[in-house]
Amino acid sequence: MFCSKCHTEIREEDIYFCPRCGQKIENKKTNNHFYFSPKIKSISNEHKEQYSYSKEYSNVKNDTLEDHQKQYSYSKEYSNVEKDKPDEHNTQYDYSKKYSDITKDTADEHETQFKYNSKYSETDSINVTSDEDYVKAYIQKNYDSIKNKKFNIGALIFGPFYCFYRKMYFIGIILLLIESSFLFTVGGDYSTLIELFINLYLAIKINEIYLRKVNNNIETIKNNNPDKTSNELIDICSKKGGTLPPLLIIVLIILLPLEISIFYIMIGYEEDYYNTYPTQEEYIIREISYIKPSNFIEVNTSELHNYLKATDNSCYLNAYSISYTGDIKEYLSNNTNNYNYKDKQEIKSIEYNNKKWNYISMTTSYGRKTIYTHNYNNYMYIFTFEGECNNYENQILNTIEYKKESE
Repeated sequence: MFCSKCHTEIREEDIYFCPRCGQKIENKKTNNHFYFSPKIKSISNEHKEQYSYSKEYSNVKNDTLEDHQKQYSYSKEYSNVEKDKPDEHNTQYDYSKKYSDITKDTADEHETQFKYNSKYSETDSINVTSDEDYVKAYIQKNYDSIKNKKFNIGALIFGPFYCFYRKMYFIGIILLLIESSFLFTVGGDYSTLIELFINLYLAIKINEIYLRKVNNNIETIKNNNPDKTSNELIDICSKKGGTLPPLLIIVLIILLPLEISIFYIMIGYEEDYYNTYPTQEEYIIREISYIKPSNFIEVNTSELHNYLKATDNSCYLNAYSISYTGDIKEYLSNNTNNYNYKDKQEIKSIEYNNKKWNYISMTTSYGRKTIYTHNYNNYMYIFTFEGECNNYENQILNTIEYKKESE
């Protein structure tokens, strides 16, 4: 005889209630262990399979009523039998039949086993009640500080490198490039002020920015893994989030500024290269020609007078010619005595491209000023450089050529 509710075998004839679930026993005697009331005859074969399965796998080959009583006591303590329903027993039977032979288990079967245990066994597995569990798994270190505090001391101290620590690589690279560009273009105290401003801004806003990124990434993880359990999603969040190892951050602090410095040095080298080897652009004054540097632009030019300057306003060139056959040194002396120039030097001579030039140098309010003069065919050619022009003087004067030879 079997219980009509839990299907436990009842061997003693004078029992009126099932020793496992307490169901009242109908007083029907039969020699057939698999006789059931009309309501459950349809599953008699399943019980026969369950009995055979249990006998083979459950170590109860010498089954007795006492064993059934122990099974009932165990199930009552662990299976929450007070809330049990017949359909849940059917599910439990199907599950046990499929998964209890653990030697045949697979990853997919473990997944189903987890789902079953969560529903029926009341295990102590993680019970995710809100997205905050995912957020906590993603942030990991200093979760409470990031969630509850507005000011981040780590970002104030380490600046963009704190972004790398929290795996916000794009923001970190952009901020480092901004700091480096100010360092190599402005330099000095201004670049330090920019760095302090960026670090202070990060300290105030980084927690808000990071939490927004965390929530967006968690939504992406959930959308991309609809078949994953809560525990598996938490594991994915932990691997996706977290922080970089401190040792790696130290390496970044050392190497990244070095690489950025090399980058800017290479840019500067390239600019110097093009300044040294300018684009060929010829300018003519009367009977001589010269080639201007590529970074010089016209301010005012004519056939007799060229006024050019460097694009960074570091150097100004005034080149022209006059009709003059007198003494060049006398001309230079007379034209520089009328001004209160500082550090005026003596008139000297120098050759450029096999042509003799007389020159005089002094200091003005715009910087160093040097005047070069050269006579050719009864004309005096005058090239005046003012500002930071040391690199440009040799470069320009060495390109001067006569357009027609003297007779």
